[in-house]
Amino acid sequence: MSENKLKVAIIGAGLGGLAVAIALDPNINAQVYDKAHQLRPVGADLSLFPNGLNTMGAIAPGIVETLIKAGSPTRMVNLQKSIGEIIGSQPEFEDWLYNYKLF
Repeated sequence: MSENKLKVAIIGAGLGGLAVAIALDPNINAQVYDKAHQLRPVGADLSLFPNGLNTMGAIAPGIVETLIKAGSPTRMVNLQKSIGEIIGSQPEFEDWLYNYKLF
């Protein structure tokens, strides 16, 4: 490893932090820090809309096809207040799609 590499600290190993770490130039020495003692699955899901899929494809070519194979289509989205009250729904996703299905 070259001693002249730029060193970058990324705070947070969530989606944003890990995406930044992946997207950085290989000549940058990046360290990811998180308050969690270990990274583990938490049982949450993630919906990627067309712009998100396009961005992921720009960061890591070929990943969109992998995500589509691993994921499942989104059928409905509810927008809710923090107390759980539904303030909007969108069951017809086909009208929202551009180049990719939502997964």
